[in-house]
Amino acid sequence: MESVFGSMNACKVSGCAMKNSVAIVLSVLLVAANPVHSQDVPQSYPFARYPAQGLYKGGPVPPKLTSPTQHQFRTVLRKGAQKGPNFAGHYTVVEWGCGSNCVVFAVVDAVNGKVYDSGMPSVNDEYPCGLLYRIESRLFVVEKSSTPNGDCKARFYTWDGSRFIPDDSASSPEGGLTWIRLQQRELSQHDDWWSINVKYPIIETDNTFNTAIRRQVTATADGFRKGLPSTASKGYPDYGAYLKGRYTAEILKNGVISVLFDYDEYTPGAVHPWGVMASINYDTRSGRFLGISDLFRPGCNYVSRLSEISIHELEQHEYAQETAIRNGAGPVEKNFQVFTLTDTELVLHFQQYQVAPGAVPAEQVSIPLSNLAHLLQKDYLAGQ
Repeated sequence: MESVFGSMNACKVSGCAMKNSVAIVLSVLLVAANPVHSQDVPQSYPFARYPAQGLYKGGPVPPKLTSPTQHQFRTVLRKGAQKGPNFAGHYTVVEWGCGSNCVVFAVVDAVNGKVYDSGMPSVNDEYPCGLLYRIESRLFVVEKSSTPNGDCKARFYTWDGSRFIPDDSASSPEGGLTWIRLQQRELSQHDDWWSINVKYPIIETDNTFNTAIRRQVTATADGFRKGLPSTASKGYPDYGAYLKGRYTAEILKNGVISVLFDYDEYTPGAVHPWGVMASINYDTRSGRFLGISDLFRPGCNYVSRLSEISIHELEQHEYAQETAIRNGAGPVEKNFQVFTLTDTELVLHFQQYQVAPGAVPAEQVSIPLSNLAHLLQKDYLAGQ
């Protein structure tokens, strides 16, 4: 921790690319520089664990510049402060560039205009990836890498109203779990008339999760290639086959990672593309992959309850077809194989054509975990 501007000037003199941090803690924090790295999936940091004490609703007081260095950067500080609070309730974090692979930031109090410029977290001692913070939280995250294109790692700090305090406890979710970081990878293959492009997540240092994810993606790609008609390129020269895959991922407070894959596939000769979904739910606490039955207490009739809720919800949707719904969401476990979790909900995903005509987008039903509390295992109750 050091003076922001002092470290920036030292960097200019020595020619270092990322030495020492440059940051002013202004009661108003402004962001003016983009992260160096953007390839990573947005992270699930525990901002909610460090709530700010109220949000300032008034107009920001201009920064009170008290040092020669603050006066040197008066323009960027004033412009940043004008945007209003973006950190810890009534502070504004202002970021700006200071050359290649260099980020400067400062903190100003929107209530009284006080500027803080000492004891800042180090940023430029390595290659900065970005600074992360929220107006409703006191948590401040510095992401940086030891190499120009290396993986970004996080350092955590909390703001006490006048300084940043290192906080290693923020690196673990509730319960002392190792903090989870997702990164995006991509499977890309192609031939003269077909292509595959599938994006998928991995977890740093978790080979169990990574192996299962890659196996799922590879199996889907292999199935697509094997299903291609051998004469398609001759019979349909103007239409290329493709498999595209994207995903969403949720990191729950209890350490469960919930991933939904959404594949879009087309084969020459087909009337239109079609979609297929797959889900992976992984409990990092036990290293187990969760099927729908693993969420519920042994012996309880959860399938009937899920079916009852789903049918009632789906019948309210536009273009509802009673027969399709009662078949596709009937009390059979296989109807609920694709599911994801949030901290408060179980989300059931239904494949194209499963409960509605093909022209209707894929349907889903979100069920509050509180509505299933009497059926769920205690590890998967809301807030656990």
